[in-house]
Amino acid sequence: MEESKAGQCRNNVEESGNGCIRSLNYRLQDPIMKTTVVIPARAQSERLPNKLLAEVDGRPVLQHAWESAANAKVVNAVFIATDSDEIAAAAANWGAAVIRTGACYGNGTERIASIADRLDCDLIINVQGDQVGLRAGILSRLAEVWTDKMESVITPVFAITDPDDLQDPNLVKVVTGPSGRAIYFSRFAVPFVPGTIVKEWNDPVRHYGHLGIYGLSPATLKAYAQLPPSKNEITESLEQLRFIDNGIPIQTFEIANRPLSIDCAKDLELARESMEIEVTSIVPVAPITT
Repeated sequence: MEESKAGQCRNNVEESGNGCIRSLNYRLQDPIMKTTVVIPARAQSERLPNKLLAEVDGRPVLQHAWESAANAKVVNAVFIATDSDEIAAAAANWGAAVIRTGACYGNGTERIASIADRLDCDLIINVQGDQVGLRAGILSRLAEVWTDKMESVITPVFAITDPDDLQDPNLVKVVTGPSGRAIYFSRFAVPFVPGTIVKEWNDPVRHYGHLGIYGLSPATLKAYAQLPPSKNEITESLEQLRFIDNGIPIQTFEIANRPLSIDCAKDLELARESMEIEVTSIVPVAPITT
């Protein structure tokens, strides 16, 4: 079996002599955390390099996502996992806990998987760092669904109401079964509706977009990292298809609307012009005591 990039890169995580990750003054082995958010962060985005440190409303994009995660009542700790010195320094500046990883991961899920066995928690929530409009309530709802369904992976979806969004490859679409379990994810407009124009597709069937947040156990993460990238994952450039292609179920739940995220320069300008975030006091992330 071909080894994934995560498998090749696993030994590159920085460690101190006692087995703890060097960039943290935390003992991740202590059984205190039950729900942990990890935000994988890399500087070189293909569509918009260094977007995570671009400022929106006076704060970096990544900080917005971190603040929302830290404000979620169900979350015990939030970590930013990165190989970037610049991101690590910026995150430490606003008080975030940073885990330094290697650089050779194929996607954010692989990056998190490389440190999963050091997070003593029941649920790991993978949050993308470009989600400036993320609401803490989405993470709380995800934890509720995960507890109720106990599926391998839980992820939010939203109804697509703008026909133009159906043709936007940056907005990932998802097809689900009657129970809400995901059947397929695609950058193409699916399901296809023959005999009608795209702007009328939502009349006979509802289309859903996918929000790139995943709730899953450490064991599921480690299983993912042991699998080679799948054919559909490579074709669509969608990491979640590795789960689907290997029979690992993904359960979806619907949220009211699509939170703003930054995929390209146009999104960044839109966020700067029109984004309104309700600023609340940040819930401090308590360190793990020794």
